[in-house]
Amino acid sequence: MKMERNIVVPARRAEVWDLLMDLSRVGRAFPGVEGLEALDDDSYQGTMRVRVGPVSLRIAGTIKVLARDREDWRASLGLEGGDRRVGGGVRGTLELVLNEISANETEVAMSSDVTFVGKLGELGQTVIRRKADSVVREFASNLAREAGGG
Repeated sequence: MKMERNIVVPARRAEVWDLLMDLSRVGRAFPGVEGLEALDDDSYQGTMRVRVGPVSLRIAGTIKVLARDREDWRASLGLEGGDRRVGGGVRGTLELVLNEISANETEVAMSSDVTFVGKLGELGQTVIRRKADSVVREFASNLAREAGGG
């Protein structure tokens, strides 16, 4: 399933870039993440609790920076995880592009291509998109706080 979402962060583009490239800080801002452990400079493992429709999931998985280009303000992340109890999982990529709106405002354009398998894959795109919208809204608010040092 492909999804595109844009958020605006009230911070300079360089600050937003540094924040987004620090996955431990991103984890603090992302709803449901219970902690990330660094495997190396570009890879983390962790868990995320999320309720999608009638299904509560505890997804254990990894996220990795696949590519980063600060000159063009673009990055690519890979993610993979699953919930053994429920028998569902997710894997995909997330492309990020940072656009400067003003000196102190940055748009983060997010484009994802995600595959949902098992029980999660049975929920349907409408339910998943609704949950994704909710998570992105909360993430944007948390990211703005994190960028502001709060």
